[in-house]
Amino acid sequence: MRIVIYILIIFFNIQFSFSQFKVIQENGGSDVGKGISLENGGILYVANPFNKETSNLNIKIYQLDLDGSILRSKHLLNEKYYETVKDVIETSNGDFLICGDRRLPGVTDRSFFLMKVDRNFNVVYDSTYGTELSNNRREEGRKIIEINENRFLVYYISYTGLIENVFMMVDSNGKRVWGRYLNQNLVSSYPDLKFEKDKIKLSGFTRKENDYMLTYLDLDTLGEITHSKVFDRYKTNACYVVGKKRFDYQEEKIFFNIMRDSCKGGIFNILVSKVNNDDNIILNKIFDFNYKSYILEDVISTFDSGYLMVGNIKEYLENGYSVKNRGLFFYRLDKNLDSVWHKEILFDEKNYIESYSFFKASGEYYYFTGNHVRDYVIGRLNKYGEFEEDFLSNIDINNDIKVNLDIEVSSESNYISFANNSISKYDFKIYDLLGRNIMNISLNSHESYQIYLKTGVYLIYGNNSQKSYHRKIIIN
Repeated sequence: MRIVIYILIIFFNIQFSFSQFKVIQENGGSDVGKGISLENGGILYVANPFNKETSNLNIKIYQLDLDGSILRSKHLLNEKYYETVKDVIETSNGDFLICGDRRLPGVTDRSFFLMKVDRNFNVVYDSTYGTELSNNRREEGRKIIEINENRFLVYYISYTGLIENVFMMVDSNGKRVWGRYLNQNLVSSYPDLKFEKDKIKLSGFTRKENDYMLTYLDLDTLGEITHSKVFDRYKTNACYVVGKKRFDYQEEKIFFNIMRDSCKGGIFNILVSKVNNDDNIILNKIFDFNYKSYILEDVISTFDSGYLMVGNIKEYLENGYSVKNRGLFFYRLDKNLDSVWHKEILFDEKNYIESYSFFKASGEYYYFTGNHVRDYVIGRLNKYGEFEEDFLSNIDINNDIKVNLDIEVSSESNYISFANNSISKYDFKIYDLLGRNIMNISLNSHESYQIYLKTGVYLIYGNNSQKSYHRKIIIN
């Protein structure tokens, strides 16, 4: 027996100012980067800043602490190509793998790349795969998963009028082990990809004519299909269903999907489908947001076995086509798929934030990274869906912060200690959260200094002729 539940969401909108989002880099670029939590704590964010000299988008890597302060960053300049990052993972060896696509400026043809950097952000290898950059073919790296410390699966799409899905296994040096194309009639695209219990598991959609139907696949580690299922769209009463996230349990699978109801023009809602081990849909739960289009971008498991959905909003006028406002949404469900809380952040049509990267860290916080015009921003909310003002204050970050290991700043009780281990002079400015400059300090080479501060949160900026330093200090 299949159950369909419709939920009409009615609530008050929450208006936010942009000062509640921390700016990682101003004038960053036109593409949204990717953020992940690190095994040893902190955040890694890989983005596509604009190179003013070459007019290209290149790659920049940031390491941040859990309060959003930049600890170090490195710009991987490429004067030849225009590059876009799609995914990044931290490997079991502590290195980082980045995939995306690159093209020549002014050319639509592109190839996908895979880049490995060590924990100091030094490039170990940088390989371009697939075809050459000038053969009327578009190839885009989309996803990376680690099979073991010597095998990594890369998913990319190849487009020559029809979309072909390609899976490629590479070794720890980026050398191709095997590759496999999936038939266009079997699958059109797979937004979700993971590795569990010796199986490569995917969910996405199959397109036939104008129908988009929920689909999932299982593959073994040699790329052979062990199981596949395409669900008839009429079982969901929708003209468009795309699987965005998949969770596997012993007795059932749960799919979080984007759904479009043709009765409301271009408006998208959320469909959650529960499927038993016989591939029968036993529950469809539809979240209807009236004249708001909810573009589901990601779903993560919460700290208490529930789910948190995140994505972007387009609020339409009653004609269902003209956009009134844009924004972000966060929707928390318990393990039974019942609503716990729901947050919206609405902006106007021309001045808004888009987010495509969402993750949890530190046992109680959820983070999201996004793009506001050409600024990279990061936000944090706690497990109750509340935004934290001290984290989300707007801080202007110097675009040229580099790896900085020659400055030590530490705190104990109400004292902050500074140590300049470099060969040049450093100047420090200390601000409170109201933006008031409360103290300036200058340290010559190999000088140390200690100051006393009252209880509070302080922002410390340091610089010399070549480097910059930024950190937030909390005095309890």
